[in-house]
Amino acid sequence: MREIFFFRHYITELQNPNIAAMFRRWGADGYGLYWHILERLYSEPSNMLTYNKALIRDLSKATKTRKMKVRLMIIDMSSLRLINIDNEHITSDRVENEIKEVNRSRNKRMKDA
Repeated sequence: MREIFFFRHYITELQNPNIAAMFRRWGADGYGLYWHILERLYSEPSNMLTYNKALIRDLSKATKTRKMKVRLMIIDMSSLRLINIDNEHITSDRVENEIKEVNRSRNKRMKDA
């Protein structure tokens, strides 16, 4: 059972230069896709998404955005280091770091109990 039910989304996200650049290039479509991808990464036990045509199709349907635009936005997010793409998977340093922090906090609470 997953123990992470939410993740931090600071009100200053658009002050992050990479997120701001993505927002300037893609507007709300890119911003929404970015957060949708992060939500999906958090919900996956492996914290990674298989990068294939099925994922592009699913993201396109979920965000009501053309598949080619989704592909281009994902490539741009990768070039801005907002997500990581290898040949088969999408991951996020932000997601991985948040999960590590949650685990450290949980382990500290257990140790102190």
